Amino acid sequence: MRRHMFRWSPARIIAGAFGSISFIGSILLYLPWGHMPGQSITYVDALYTAVSALCVTGLSIVDTAAVFNPFGQAILAVLIQVGGLGVSTMGAGVLLMLGRKVGIRQRNLIHDTMNLDSYSGVVRFLRTLFATTVFIEIIGAFLGYFVFRRDYEMMESIGLSIFHSISSFNNAGLTILTKERSMEMYVEDPFMLILTTALVFVGGLGFIVIRECWVNRFRWRKLSMHSRVSIFMAVFLLIGGAVLLKLTNPISWLVAFFSSQSARSVGYMVYPFESWSPAGLLVMLVLMFIGTSTGSTGGGVKTSTVFALVLGVRRVTTNARAEAFHYSLPPLAFRKAAVVVVLAIADIVISTFILLLVCPELSLAEAFTEIMSAFTTVGLSLGTTASLNEWGKLISILVMLTGRMGPMTIATAWYFYEETR
Repeated sequence: MRRHMFRWSPARIIAGAFGSISFIGSILLYLPWGHMPGQSITYVDALYTAVSALCVTGLSIVDTAAVFNPFGQAILAVLIQVGGLGVSTMGAGVLLMLGRKVGIRQRNLIHDTMNLDSYSGVVRFLRTLFATTVFIEIIGAFLGYFVFRRDYEMMESIGLSIFHSISSFNNAGLTILTKERSMEMYVEDPFMLILTTALVFVGGLGFIVIRECWVNRFRWRKLSMHSRVSIFMAVFLLIGGAVLLKLTNPISWLVAFFSSQSARSVGYMVYPFESWSPAGLLVMLVLMFIGTSTGSTGGGVKTSTVFALVLGVRRVTTNARAEAFHYSLPPLAFRKAAVVVVLAIADIVISTFILLLVCPELSLAEAFTEIMSAFTTVGLSLGTTASLNEWGKLISILVMLTGRMGPMTIATAWYFYEETR
């Protein structure tokens, strides 16, 4: 006898998991035991902060250093780590630590969220992913400690270095530095800028690329098309963005490279964002929209999407073969890339329009930048985030969630899987 049974699709499970963890995180951040003495925040601000951390966005309504005590800051770090690695990945990791098996459904979720080539070796991939993450973040925290130790006591320096390493590698952009001692104070510190750029760059490549480079001992000819495209686009955008930012703004080359990488993922700024020239701001917005590699901790429409779109347009306009690095572009890659970009543009335009309706005091540039930053999970703002009203904050929260989960995930979340038995 055959019967039909419907179950949730991976897209809907991911959406539900993000919503659930955001709610739990908001409650923990709202409760007084995570606040500094005499400090308190509204629930909407707590929810906004939790979603910003989980979606590794970096937009901040409150001064995290002044409002949250070490416990509250630890909650933020955990949310960043969960959001950076992926909800389904962290859930499977917990099962492994408890000695339990990772089921078929968890394997399917990890396969979909991390864009793996096959379903085999998922558990081995998870172990490698967690080991790599811990190793890189420990190195980042160790090196960062010597920077923070110049200005802070030992225990505070340890906390700052750990948080900064987690936030940087996961492309979150949140900081627990005070406003008086923000990232801008390190504008002339080459070691801090290079360290942060390196952490953000590696995190933005993605775990698949990192593992493949390590296994193949960084030999270019043995890398897959995905890894070659990811590395090529990351380097091209880093250098190209730096050159354009240097040409359009009075900054050093080091700051230009730092800002170019930061604009695609993390949102740290050592040069005031409000001081960028209109041309420089346009460059930043384009870099924000493109984002990082597929399967990485960063956001945006992804470098592989843009690469596939460019090759597809070239094939249509010149009738040339869609290939790169001796690989042919999969037939459906251009169609999928076009759908992702169209959905992303539609989300940004519609959300900007709604934000202007509920926050009429914002200019078009301010509202567009705010929404672009939320969708691409970058965290750059023209100084308007803290002035948003309650409706504006809720809109930004929804945009951060859709941006982190991806337009394709949101578009297919209403589907049910059908099993026939």
